[in-house]
Amino acid sequence: MIQFGNSTNYWIQSNNTFDISRGAKKKYLMKSNPYTVAFDHERTALVITDMQNFFLSKKLGRNHRGSKLVDPIIKAVKRARLIGMKVVWLNWGIRADMANIPPGTSRIFYHAGAEMGKELPNGLGLNLVKGSWSADIIPELKEIVVPEDILIDKHRVSGFFGTELLQTLSNLDIKTLFFAGINTDQCVMGTLQDAHGYGYDCILLEDCTATASPDYSFQSVIYNVNKMGFITNTDYFSSGEFKYNEIDSWVNQQINF
Repeated sequence: MIQFGNSTNYWIQSNNTFDISRGAKKKYLMKSNPYTVAFDHERTALVITDMQNFFLSKKLGRNHRGSKLVDPIIKAVKRARLIGMKVVWLNWGIRADMANIPPGTSRIFYHAGAEMGKELPNGLGLNLVKGSWSADIIPELKEIVVPEDILIDKHRVSGFFGTELLQTLSNLDIKTLFFAGINTDQCVMGTLQDAHGYGYDCILLEDCTATASPDYSFQSVIYNVNKMGFITNTDYFSSGEFKYNEIDSWVNQQINF
């Protein structure tokens, strides 16, 4: 058995089983790839990034791979709520005067063919400005948002920079984060890397994320997240189970579902 961390903030590994619950008596067990992971569901949040009209709507001619994520994300959200996890919707929502957007960030969208803060065609409003159509969650997912969910606007690739995300997670005593959304190698990974730096446990839902970048970009994220945290999918997440007994009575055994 290996303990990572310190006496109060730790993971325990036994063979291919990781307990990242930090001693919680009730924990949620699920398979990942290639591990079994036990986490404290009451201190865990699902972070869904950039599932917005600007990136995915057919009104802008989009044919993004992320459009296929609706069903698995809905499945993940339902499971997260069922087991008592928080749900966070993390989206671009900039100032109309661009005062919080530096040149390097603006350039990314310029070369993508749509300047931030500028008028979109066909009367669709200002691009990614907070409260605009383009900054809104796509209708298929917006309809499942509930008042208890946490909605946070961002203005960088990472959702932690200059937002309420860190303070909110800290105030809720969140320790573990599941990640979903687009683009895998950009805003999802940027936020995940910062989360890892802040000490959060990071779990990527592989079938709930996609990118418009080349395939090797996606595979690079998978490779690195497997080093930093864990990879799972909605089938494993939804077929998990609760364990109530103390860690010493089970962690040294192989867990079979």
